[in-house]
Amino acid sequence: MNNFPTTFEFTHTHSLQVNIFACECKITPSPDSQTHVYAKGCPKFLQALEVRHHGQQGLLEIGYKTDANDKKPVFENGEHDNTLIIELPCGDKGQHMTLGIDGSGAIESQMPLFNTGDLSINGSGFIAVQNFAGTCGAVINTSGVINGKNAAQLKVSINCSGMCAWEDVQQARVAIESSGVVSLASVQKLNTAVSGSGIVSIGETDDDDEDDFDE
Repeated sequence: MNNFPTTFEFTHTHSLQVNIFACECKITPSPDSQTHVYAKGCPKFLQALEVRHHGQQGLLEIGYKTDANDKKPVFENGEHDNTLIIELPCGDKGQHMTLGIDGSGAIESQMPLFNTGDLSINGSGFIAVQNFAGTCGAVINTSGVINGKNAAQLKVSINCSGMCAWEDVQQARVAIESSGVVSLASVQKLNTAVSGSGIVSIGETDDDDEDDFDE
């Protein structure tokens, strides 16, 4: 990608950890056996971006460097047009995916399958993911949106007016402490706890009792 001034290339990657803001991030399958990271945007974004690859663990970490006071960069108006593209050679299934947005921003993952995941938004960001063979946790602390397709076990916590929508879930635990919305097109077992005017919308379900599932 010639129009990206900052690029990284690593070997195999099984797990991913991304924590960003003021940026649009897209995660796609790699065209080869290597891990590729492409970045473009304002000078402050490129200078603050921190990319680490732990080869033995197969872990790729992406976030922002902190200053001497352990504070992350502050992006002013006009400094939010930043793009990050991550290409992973995970094959049929990755191990663990952690995606976080602290502020405004967007993360879209086109990776077909991960084993487990942790998704979080502390702001007005947007996260879209695909499928998880095991457990996926989704936490929204403000007005963000998290969308996903399939998960064996889904744990959703919304502490404000955020929204989480999922297509097909075997077991789900949903906690809303405000006016948030959770939409599940299909779920087999569901455990809900709603405080306030929150809404849980269900398309199809086999039972809605209080059965717990494994932590």
